[in-house]
Amino acid sequence: MLIRKSIEENKIKIIDVENEPVKEIMKTFNIEKGESESIVLAIKEKDFSATDDGKAIRVASILGLKYLTVLSFILLLCYKKKITSKEAMIMINKIANYGRYKKELIDHALKEVK
Repeated sequence: MLIRKSIEENKIKIIDVENEPVKEIMKTFNIEKGESESIVLAIKEKDFSATDDGKAIRVASILGLKYLTVLSFILLLCYKKKITSKEAMIMINKIANYGRYKKELIDHALKEVK
């Protein structure tokens, strides 16, 4: 819902990427289409790749790209005062419930936003 609203308010822009580079990254590094699109877009726009996928993070590192995870994005929003510490803590705790991140990373993120 928040993403849809951000798209409607032109805060998030949808950009199409060429299919051939996406296929090449998928084949070369054995990653899924969405992660490959994020990497191709990061290369095209000379920007960071947004992903939580371990393989995609390794590919971004190999290609010399910066990347942003959900946790690092929440921390960035908090540091820039776009969200409050309380909001950040709520988001981080919700993410912790999915079990994708190690407890140490969650604890570190919670400590950072306090």
